[in-house]
Amino acid sequence: MLDLFAIAAKNADSIDNVFNDAVTSLPVDEAKTATEFAQWVDENTLISINIRLFVIAELLCGIPYRNIHEWAEEQADLSGKAKDLILRERLKGFYEKRMTFDRAFQYGERFKYGALNAGGLGLSVYAPYCAVLSPDFSNALDQIACLPGDSLDICFARAGKFDHIDLEKSVGPYSHRHWMVTSQRIGKIDSTPKHGWQQLLISPDSKCYFEIIFIGDITLKSLHCVRIPAAEYQAMWELAFANYGRKLSEAERAWVQDFIQLIRASKDGKIQVEVIT
Repeated sequence: MLDLFAIAAKNADSIDNVFNDAVTSLPVDEAKTATEFAQWVDENTLISINIRLFVIAELLCGIPYRNIHEWAEEQADLSGKAKDLILRERLKGFYEKRMTFDRAFQYGERFKYGALNAGGLGLSVYAPYCAVLSPDFSNALDQIACLPGDSLDICFARAGKFDHIDLEKSVGPYSHRHWMVTSQRIGKIDSTPKHGWQQLLISPDSKCYFEIIFIGDITLKSLHCVRIPAAEYQAMWELAFANYGRKLSEAERAWVQDFIQLIRASKDGKIQVEVIT
């Protein structure tokens, strides 16, 4: 089996060299901007994971964040159904790729997946609530790697079959993320205003981003903040507080209770909430 984190560590010098070659080939002014961008990435990026409201409620209740394998194991224990059947039902068309990738690596079924984030809503196509992990949590991780894109796209780019060659060439240690990001975006940095740099990390359509794979237990203490789209926040606020005489469905009642728990925790200082327009 492959050791993702050992491979990432071996690529450190290569990532350094690619960055240096890319910057030195630029005109002086562009090279200065690229170097500034690299420093900005190093100082401002955190790891984010997009999750649903009920997951935040679980964190507030002391239940750690679970990846798909950990979740399926619990569901199998509770329901008596086979874990693999649960995974197939949940992942649908992504089942084969996800299982092939995770099972190709040591401890792959313990992998957690996030993205580099510098102030936005993360990969909102997956879920509206963006949990941003604290720098102390991220910096303390021993097993963590950065990739210039979706690991499944990278590994299944060759005729749709699993091939780890491209991943072995591109993955790097988290400590070198700023050099990787700068090298990958070198042609766009100078033409992008500084206030738009965060979109060089995650595009508005979430198709271009830098994936972070790590092993670690995520609890409430691991969070820096939770970012919520303004439209989602307003919709939930109205559902919870705008009309106390409104008749809610059972599903809506569950959402409201989770949202109220989040608001209460925010007011009590247990969690930081940022509403993003």
